Amino acid sequence: MYTCRELYIPHEFDQSAYRDASVDDSFEDHYQWEVGFIIKGKYIINRYLGEGSFGRVLEVRDLCDKKIKAMKIIKQVPEYVNEAKTEVETLKMLNSLDIDHNSHIVEILDAFPFENHYCIVFEKLGRSLFSLIERNSFRGFTVNEIKDFSRQILESLNFMHKHQLTHTDLKPENILLVNDQYKYCPQRKLYRPASTDVKIIDFGGATFVNDHHSTTISTRHYRAPEVILQSGWSMSSDMWSLGCILIELYTGKMLFPLLDDYAHLALMEKLFGRFPTKMIKASGKKLKVYFNKRNQLNWPELCGNSSDFETVENAASIEELIPDIDFRNFVTDILRFNPEWRPTPSEALMHRFLANDL
Repeated sequence: MYTCRELYIPHEFDQSAYRDASVDDSFEDHYQWEVGFIIKGKYIINRYLGEGSFGRVLEVRDLCDKKIKAMKIIKQVPEYVNEAKTEVETLKMLNSLDIDHNSHIVEILDAFPFENHYCIVFEKLGRSLFSLIERNSFRGFTVNEIKDFSRQILESLNFMHKHQLTHTDLKPENILLVNDQYKYCPQRKLYRPASTDVKIIDFGGATFVNDHHSTTISTRHYRAPEVILQSGWSMSSDMWSLGCILIELYTGKMLFPLLDDYAHLALMEKLFGRFPTKMIKASGKKLKVYFNKRNQLNWPELCGNSSDFETVENAASIEELIPDIDFRNFVTDILRFNPEWRPTPSEALMHRFLANDL
């Protein structure tokens, strides 16, 4: 039996995540900051937490209530600012509807313009599930941990979908542990979360049913087939993303580590069989690009990348990837090509894989 010791000092976990906060890469349009800067006369900057194309996230201390919080400072790019304002309005609505505080959605605390930037203040959470996988040399979580994550993410999706909202960008980077306490198992050289409580973040691209639906959504590796084929997407695209995420949490590796649509579709077919004819015909102009007159994917005839070809041809089967039968049945039930055949979040919560422990 392995024993794990508690780690309560966050910087022992990942030094790179806590680099000298005075170091700034000086990217154009970023807010230029230093430790000790005070923003809006209220938030004092403690340290750097991370960044994305949108801007940077800093840890700040609220001088009024003395609490530690996370502040996202958006670049001076109109597109990102507009997306941030959309995220604020969406989160305000979701937080106000979350009467029982069990939606597993990050809480927004403040939002305001500051020195030509737009700032959003959130509750301070822990690291992302991707960060922990990366720290563990891309080894996955235990089945029991995945069950806990699955329930919470499904409960969150059930809440969002109940209010006609699609997240559109679910991925391990956007699922954060609630705190930064970990257990270390020296025999296996693995960090384990002291708590499996998680929350969903990044609602900048969240889309209501009656809103305009962008042609492309989701980060490449978690993108549903109907999005790639442009056959029309709905809330069930979140479920496809979830299926990809859960397999990654189990294996430690992306299910679809590809950058090309064509190879991506080919790997989908290798893992789950041929696409339904109805779905192919609904893809419009994509039909002639990827499929022949017999509605078969033109693989590997159109493959122009040897790396992608090898990735598809050498890919393990779903049975090899997931020996656990209940878990395999759970994710393959979610990863159905036809969006109408995928379970809703509430239906997935009743699956045997999760129901066994209730």
